[in-house]
Amino acid sequence: MTKIVSINIYELHPKANRFLDKIGIGLYHSGVVIGDREWAFGPIINNQTNVNGIYSICPGLFNEFHKTTLIVGQIDINDFDLACIMNKFRHKFLSSEYDQILNNCNDFTKVFCKEICNYDIPNWINRTAKIGSLFYCPGCCKTTDISDINYNNLLSESPPNSPVIL
Repeated sequence: MTKIVSINIYELHPKANRFLDKIGIGLYHSGVVIGDREWAFGPIINNQTNVNGIYSICPGLFNEFHKTTLIVGQIDINDFDLACIMNKFRHKFLSSEYDQILNNCNDFTKVFCKEICNYDIPNWINRTAKIGSLFYCPGCCKTTDISDINYNNLLSESPPNSPVIL
């Protein structure tokens, strides 16, 4: 069955991207849409190691800041063959090896689109990480268990006596 392959690109920080877009970079997440599923790569969940980091969602639901969709091409594939292709990538994209700079969702999108449609993603999608890799410090940007993050504290304002970091 022929299916359209596309890439959904989402803004991770829309306010920052208003400035960053002007200089040709931005903070983006990407996922590959095949049929009725969007495939992406993400970090560790619940302290599991060597676990597959590839997951799928309904297209367009990663976050509320969908930027654009790029049409990659068409592929003649059934669900079994797609599962076989995904299994080929599962050992390359372990959740414990997710890294915001060196091995992120956009790297998965790049490799996966090249494999299934011989499509090169536009450089702007992952340009910020590539620039960041020039200044990379191993371990500094490693993602930890996302279940340990207290999002309420991250989103709250600093207490009055806290230092302000600019």
